Amino acid sequence: MHLVRHGRPLIKPGVPASDWQLDQSSSVQLTALRESGVLPSQGCWTSSPEPKALATARALADELVTVDDDLREAFRPAGWVSKGEFERRVVASMTDLEHPGAEGWETGAATAARARAAVSRALDRPGGDDLVLVGHGTSLTLLVAELLGQPPDVAAWRHLRMPDHCAIDVEVRRVLSPWGAWTAALD
Repeated sequence: MHLVRHGRPLIKPGVPASDWQLDQSSSVQLTALRESGVLPSQGCWTSSPEPKALATARALADELVTVDDDLREAFRPAGWVSKGEFERRVVASMTDLEHPGAEGWETGAATAARARAAVSRALDRPGGDDLVLVGHGTSLTLLVAELLGQPPDVAAWRHLRMPDHCAIDVEVRRVLSPWGAWTAALD
């Protein structure tokens, strides 16, 4: 299973992050990911419905992209906070999965369960040998933890790129290619 974090969004303060579009400047990184050879040449693509994720999937896939609402990012009510405060809240939601990182936020446990349900549906689809799921940093970090039966890797979350990729063997619960490994040839 391949997991892809969306490309860089066009950040608009005052607009909910779930409505942000993909920044046109991310096309260089998306082309690099597409040409890196880490993504399957044919696969079963599923994306979050959020514009930045869906545009990422469409830029990378030659196939039809299915949308699954359960791949959306952890729910967070609109409101602008500093980068440091945002990080503190996300880390809190990943280290204590049963409690939201801030008032009104979805818990990490709920986000992980939702993303796991999307994986189950994708695995049940015909032609699901090479799955590619396109989503978001927090929800994918929580999904990886759920799939591996481990705590969320906060350090990995902090180093995610936009876009980014990792590959997991779900059956043996093992990371085949960690986040960021695809960029080694670019650095």
